[in-house]
Amino acid sequence: MSTGAVFLASRPRVDGTGLVRIDLEDLPELNNDHVLDPDGEHIYMSAMDGHIYRGALAGGEVDRVSLDDGNWHISMVCLRTDPGLPSRSVTSPILEDSHRWKPIGAENQSRRIETGEGMTEAVSDRMAELAAHETRFVLDSFDHAAAWRLGTLMAERALRENAPIIIDIRTPTMVHFRSALAGTTAENEVWLERKARTVFRFETSTALLAARFAAQGVDLEAAGWFDTKRFTDAGGSFPLRVRGVGVVAAVTVSGLTSDEDHDFVIEGLTQYIDRQAPPS
Repeated sequence: MSTGAVFLASRPRVDGTGLVRIDLEDLPELNNDHVLDPDGEHIYMSAMDGHIYRGALAGGEVDRVSLDDGNWHISMVCLRTDPGLPSRSVTSPILEDSHRWKPIGAENQSRRIETGEGMTEAVSDRMAELAAHETRFVLDSFDHAAAWRLGTLMAERALRENAPIIIDIRTPTMVHFRSALAGTTAENEVWLERKARTVFRFETSTALLAARFAAQGVDLEAAGWFDTKRFTDAGGSFPLRVRGVGVVAAVTVSGLTSDEDHDFVIEGLTQYIDRQAPPS
C-alpha cells in the first residue's frame, strides 16, 4: 500500500511553517488542482493519472470519485452555479459530453448543469489539449542553469524567425532569464508581468485559465474578484513544475497573439525536454 501526503495551509504555527501534513493512503502523484469539500471534513485532489480522489482531512484511505472513462478530470471551484448547488461545488469536465460540467457531491452522487452558453466541441478539445500540457511538461529539476538553457533555446528560435517577443523565466522572488527582441515595447512588459503574476496565483497556464473561464461564461470585468489591472487570462505564461515539488517558476512570452504566445512556450518546452532525455 502506497502512502502520500498533502499539506493544508493554516494559520502560522509555532514552528513557522503554517502547514499541516495530511497522510493519505493509496494516493497517486498529485498535480495542483485541489479544493476543500463543502462539508469541511474532506478534500478533493486531482492526480497525475487523470482522476479525482477524495480523502478525509484527518488522513487515511482515499476514494477515487471520477469516472474511469479515459478522459482527464480536473477538480476546481465552480464559478457559476444554479441555485440548487453550493458555490464551492467540486467539478470535473466531461469531455465526451462537451457542453456540460459534472459536479461531484459529498456522497459521490452527480448531477449535471449547463455552462454559460454551452461548451462547443472546439472549446472542449482545446481545453483538453491545454490540460494535457500541464501534466506533460513536468521537469525533474529546475535551477539557474535550467532557466538559461530553456530561455536560450526560445530566444534563438525567436531570432531565427524575427519574432517580436519578450521571453521571461522567473521564480516568485527573482527573474532568472529575460530577452526582449526587436519589435517589443514597454506594453509587452506590462502584459508579461500580469501573465506571470496570474500563473503564480492560479498555478496553471493563462491559456488554460482562459479556456476554463470561457467555458463557464465568466465575465472577468464584472466578476469583481479578478483584478484585471494586475492579472490577465491572456495566453503565454506557463507554470514550470518540478516532479514531486509543484510549481517553482513561470515561463512567459509576450508579443504575439495569446494562442501564439502559448504555443511558442510549449514548443520551447518540448525542445528543452527532448534535449534533456537520455539517448536511446
